[in-house]
Amino acid sequence: MVRTGLLMIAILLAVVLADDVKAEGSNDTDVYQRKRIQLKKRYQGYFEHFEKKSKYAKVRRKGRDDWKKRQKAKKIEREKAREAYDPNSKRAYDTPKLELAWEKQMELVQKQKRQARQRFIESRDQLRKIEENSERVPQEAEVGFITPEELED
Repeated sequence: MVRTGLLMIAILLAVVLADDVKAEGSNDTDVYQRKRIQLKKRYQGYFEHFEKKSKYAKVRRKGRDDWKKRQKAKKIEREKAREAYDPNSKRAYDTPKLELAWEKQMELVQKQKRQARQRFIESRDQLRKIEENSERVPQEAEVGFITPEELED
């Protein structure tokens, strides 16, 4: 399979090269004609490129102009909002009513804290009673100064 592919490529190359050699040797006007075609395409390509470049620049300028219009409209809107703003028109708060609500809220918080503290004290006292009434391992045994056999004596 590889050999047949290589063979076909070699045959194709030979045909193409033979056509080029024949064209160069047989007729000089053919070479000139191909050169004219190449130059004409290059010339047309240059102008196409130049035309596309100018169209792109126009589109870009149009987009820039649209952006400037939008920014100008936003600036005018901000300026109107700034002029409409009155720093002296602050809301008046009902201070005594707010203070009463705050005091009630703080009383509720203090009540909750007192209840939590009372629960803690009760549980602590129960734990202390349990520790006092239970049998204890002497401290010397806990740290290893005496062995469990010595405790039984």
